[in-house]
Amino acid sequence: MCTLRLLSSAPQGIFLGGLVLFTLGSCGQDEAGPNSPSQVQSPAAWIDAARVPRSADPRVAEARLALDHGQLESSRALVSGAASLAGPPEGDLLLARLCLLEGDMNGAETALGRARRSHPLDPRVLATSVEIHAWGGMLQTAEGELAAVAQRGGAVAPELLRARGVVLISSPGGARLGLALLEQAQGLDPNLPFMARALGQAYLLVGRSYMGTDRALALQHARAAVEADPGELDALVFLGDTLILNGEWGDALKTFEETLLRGRTMELELAGHYKRAGFVALAQGHRSLAIKSFLRAKELGFQDEDLGTAGAVLRVEARKVFAELAAEGEEPEGEAERDQKLARVRALDPLLPELRVYDGALKISEGIAALEAEEFGLAGELLDQALALDPGAVEAHLYRGHVFFAQQEFLAAAEQWHWVLDDLRLDGVELPEPLHLRIADALMQGGKTQDAREVLQAYLVLEEGGRWVEQTRQLLQILPISAGSEGLDPESDVPQNDDPGGGGI
Repeated sequence: MCTLRLLSSAPQGIFLGGLVLFTLGSCGQDEAGPNSPSQVQSPAAWIDAARVPRSADPRVAEARLALDHGQLESSRALVSGAASLAGPPEGDLLLARLCLLEGDMNGAETALGRARRSHPLDPRVLATSVEIHAWGGMLQTAEGELAAVAQRGGAVAPELLRARGVVLISSPGGARLGLALLEQAQGLDPNLPFMARALGQAYLLVGRSYMGTDRALALQHARAAVEADPGELDALVFLGDTLILNGEWGDALKTFEETLLRGRTMELELAGHYKRAGFVALAQGHRSLAIKSFLRAKELGFQDEDLGTAGAVLRVEARKVFAELAAEGEEPEGEAERDQKLARVRALDPLLPELRVYDGALKISEGIAALEAEEFGLAGELLDQALALDPGAVEAHLYRGHVFFAQQEFLAAAEQWHWVLDDLRLDGVELPEPLHLRIADALMQGGKTQDAREVLQAYLVLEEGGRWVEQTRQLLQILPISAGSEGLDPESDVPQNDDPGGGGI
């Protein structure tokens, strides 16, 4: 039958880095007879070793898979029992691979030593030693072991092809040849264990080498890498990159989302992909898909400065939805739909000025309700929130003054009302109530008699034709001259404030 042969310095040998590689030998028996000394001392030993069966116990197979996929906790739980079931040398080899996974090279060397002493010519022992040293960064040791194997000659087991492939993919520039050897090994033994990581890394490395030259081949190798080693997040990320390179944005973003779910910290990187995908969608006329992509970028952590033009697109959309919301009016039957649109606006642009005014108006309504219920503390908090959202809200200032007055913080009330009075005068608006009289009352009760007098006098100058000129003059006549005198005469004709909340416009 056809075998793989390990070539020494024969002319037909393939050399790389001073080491011979494996190639297919001829079919048929070796030239030496079955009883020749050379076959007894070396080739036959290798052939016999290559025929050593692997344990078929499902628990051993499960442990192999866990080790191959780098599942540390599962491997710890499985390997001890599997090692006993597999027996030597495979039990020790499983333990050695577990030690490598744990970063314990001393433990790995100890287990390998036991396996070498019990089965020095078993290709599984030699291959595992080479691979552990290669994966552990000890390439010179791994290459030295392969060189020693090459000098022995004889039939070569698929395990040794796999080991040479691992060394090559761990070496600069060796990925493509390493992948060829790994595929050759798998072709000889489709059930060869410990191929997932090796093939996954090989496909990943070769695929990356095609990124700048052949997009289709890069994608092909990326998919092969994920298929070979589904748990390798680097391969999954690379698949997403190559999907983008080939214009398959939808599948790319799904791939990145899966990577995120598996624990890879790449939120901002993924946000950048969504931002670019959004612009691609815009260019193709898919505005709704672009909006969705930009929103996902925000969810993943992009701020306004990161979004740039994408943020402006979201703001335009927010204004569009808000305009629809404002045009619908206040019909009770549309409340659920309004809530949905309002939530949509908040998601698109929570800092939209129109939205802040809208939210401020809601806080004012809630504050007035609390004031009417004489819950003055709550009313003050709600009106302060309204002013934080919309500092120019006249109604919020007015009712904040009412709350202060009810809490007997008279000077604070006067300050709020004065702001309202000045603002409305600038706009040429005449109040339906004598707010200047309320201000004077608050100033008097706060001990600011002269300030109260000035407010009344200013009204007579600025609004000499106003409705409350006579009441204002009467109040001025009875105001005490000194700040320490009593306040308003309760028997005067000046309107008194019987509303602890200060009333309203």
